[in-house]
Amino acid sequence: MLELGTEPHELERCLHESRKPLISAGAKADNLPKGLRQQAEFVESLSLKAEELVCSWFRKNADFSTCEDAGAAAEKLFAEPDCSDRTVWRAVLRAFFLRDRPPSVALWLSGAAAHKR
Repeated sequence: MLELGTEPHELERCLHESRKPLISAGAKADNLPKGLRQQAEFVESLSLKAEELVCSWFRKNADFSTCEDAGAAAEKLFAEPDCSDRTVWRAVLRAFFLRDRPPSVALWLSGAAAHKR
């Protein structure tokens, strides 16, 4: 989800700008990971308190204005687990970060460990 739903360098910028608060929240962010995959894995390993800092950064800084309906996007992911359409992943990511989760998104997220992207 993070790898396909974020814009280029968006996650890197988030982690860099949130580094000190992440450390205060208990995250091991002294040496931030390089590369999108490692950054995504880092975020996925965060505590809920630290994860909320990442969500807050995205709520303030990311442009989700062109996202499609998150419920429809989640349904598409159920139908096509290997979907590579960034707009679909961005819509689900928006719902995750904004904590605005239609039932289909919440259901998809509950099984997202099997669908990590």
